[in-house]
Amino acid sequence: MFTMRSSTDDRKRAHYAALRVVAVYEHRRYGGRSGRYVHEREVAIILNMLPAGGRILDLPSGTGRIGEALKRRGFDVLSADSSRPMLEACAQRGLAPRVQMDAFRPCFRVGSFHAIVCLRFAYHYPSIDGLLSVLRPLLRPNGHLILDCLNWSVFSWVPILKWQFAGPLYIHDAERIASAASRAGLEVLKHRSGFFLSQLLYRYLPLALVRRLERLERHAPDTWFVKTYYCLGERLATALPAA
Repeated sequence: MFTMRSSTDDRKRAHYAALRVVAVYEHRRYGGRSGRYVHEREVAIILNMLPAGGRILDLPSGTGRIGEALKRRGFDVLSADSSRPMLEACAQRGLAPRVQMDAFRPCFRVGSFHAIVCLRFAYHYPSIDGLLSVLRPLLRPNGHLILDCLNWSVFSWVPILKWQFAGPLYIHDAERIASAASRAGLEVLKHRSGFFLSQLLYRYLPLALVRRLERLERHAPDTWFVKTYYCLGERLATALPAA
């Protein structure tokens, strides 16, 4: 099993458990009218990839931004995060149950969830094989694993900017995602690319410009976008019993 523990990993855990980081986490990414618009776009992308209803693991839950949106739409959401202050923020949103745990050492039974939503996490690791290997068993048959990956990022190019994430960010293109999924017995069922800029920057833009950029996205290739959202599911060959 991949444990994925390192000094960088420990530093990032401490970063996202710091009260000063949790206090401003959501505002820095989704504050203001433009940030809220980006949040709503992201929720719509996730909803388009999820099954109709069911039990969802939101991991890492962060402040509960996505979990709250899914709960409002009738999903049974379990919030999990290694950061206790993040889970306390989830509690303020009325999200329950909540579990503090290491994503690479899950404490759930095999087949516990219809879907797992894993946002803003995979790109903190140079490989996603370990993540997929521990999350796939938690899915029920025909379950979905949704994650987002970076196609490029100015924060991965400029070393001085890495302090915002307590360490490097990693690029995982479509080919790498498909290969990692295949090694885990999964395949890409759906994908959706979006956002010309980091979501940290969108909240500073006028809402009219944010909407204009969204319209321009219809004519752009996937490689122009900062992020791609992937919905992974069992490969047909692994999902069907042997004859």
